[in-house]
Amino acid sequence: MGHGAHFLADLVIVLGAAAVATVLFHALRLPLVLGYILAGLIIGPHVPVPLVADPALVGALSELGVILLMFSIGTELDLGKLARVGPQAGVTAAIEVGLMVTLGYLLGQTLGWTATECLFLGGIVGVSSTMLVARSFAERRPDPAVAELVFAILVFEDILA
Repeated sequence: MGHGAHFLADLVIVLGAAAVATVLFHALRLPLVLGYILAGLIIGPHVPVPLVADPALVGALSELGVILLMFSIGTELDLGKLARVGPQAGVTAAIEVGLMVTLGYLLGQTLGWTATECLFLGGIVGVSSTMLVARSFAERRPDPAVAELVFAILVFEDILA
């Protein structure tokens, strides 16, 4: 089988797992994000029998997914609304990221990690919520004013990253 055929087979597995997770978790009334994470664990390279032959492809597809999600957030972003809640969102994001980076750093110290590893963990903890919140909001449709403020905070978090 050629490289293109391997790519298509792996893509079918990835999209099929995501589709099954969507149907199953929707039927169970559970957050779809959890289903996608579970699907990724099942087909990922860290299981005894990985379903996808090329771990680099899984990484590339996951990066593409993040890019598309961030692009989708950008298309829904209203600069006027962002400017209106900007000061409040900016301060909130700075405090939240600062606290999360500190907590991540302290956790790393507790685990005996180097300062660089601790800072990296702190950074991950500080800005890892955008994709989860965006997907959750797409499913749940919260109050528009709340969603506006939260997305503004997430934008500022990503800028701080």
